[in-house]
Amino acid sequence: MSETLLTRRSMAKLSAPATAATAGTSPGARLWLTPDLGLARGRVHEFCGSARRSLALMAASAEGGRAEGGRAEGTGATNSGKTGSSPAARFDRVLWIRPRWVPDMLNPDGMAALVDPRCVLSVHVQRAEDLLWCMEEALRSGAVSLVIGDLPGPPGLTPVRRLHLAAEAGAQANAQAGLGPAPLGLLLTPERGGAPGVESRWHLQPASAPASVPAPPASSGPAPDRWVLERCRDRRDPPRAWTLQRDGAHPGAALRLSDPPAATPAPQADPRKAVACARPMR
Repeated sequence: MSETLLTRRSMAKLSAPATAATAGTSPGARLWLTPDLGLARGRVHEFCGSARRSLALMAASAEGGRAEGGRAEGTGATNSGKTGSSPAARFDRVLWIRPRWVPDMLNPDGMAALVDPRCVLSVHVQRAEDLLWCMEEALRSGAVSLVIGDLPGPPGLTPVRRLHLAAEAGAQANAQAGLGPAPLGLLLTPERGGAPGVESRWHLQPASAPASVPAPPASSGPAPDRWVLERCRDRRDPPRAWTLQRDGAHPGAALRLSDPPAATPAPQADPRKAVACARPMR
């Protein structure tokens, strides 16, 4: 796998100008999911919750996971600050590593609404120790800018530290070679996650529409996808929750953040009825 990734890296170096290739290698560079929400490059983050894979596919789309004419295109103003696509974005930039023994697999038809399946290179490993090893090697090479590890459980502190060091090494190598953005690692873990030492932890689950919001008419098409996004941990920002919504059902659709609806207070019981119920029957 390493030779293949290094070959892609050499191809990108020959075809990409230095001005476009060095985008994202500067300190503080981020992968922007929305105009107000970004992930630090050169670091490892954790996505958890029942919709963690959907959030990872949104990150893949933001990284350039849209294809036209068989080639992946960049996200334009969202991540590079310029309109249009750069030649450096026309390669497979997303590596998805998953265990072979887990029956859950990505469905190309299902993921097509979030990211073009042709832009995601999937690796199925046979041993548990190969999951983190593949992530580490991919991050260190810097050949792909987004490395996703679909894990059956949170890893320990030492493996996470090794992934951080590998991502930093890949970012430094890309900066010196004038090639590509700094790589970013994503750990997908079930339930509430809990990997120690990650740069940030995000929890995503589907959101049910509040009762006060009327259902859209049938003529307007299907209702937009909505989730509850929670920032559980971040080295820079405090915990917070939002409602996340996609404006469209196609790759590259804009994501919008809004404050979650206020919880409806539970009706208070009448104390007189409570006293009456507590009286013994005669």
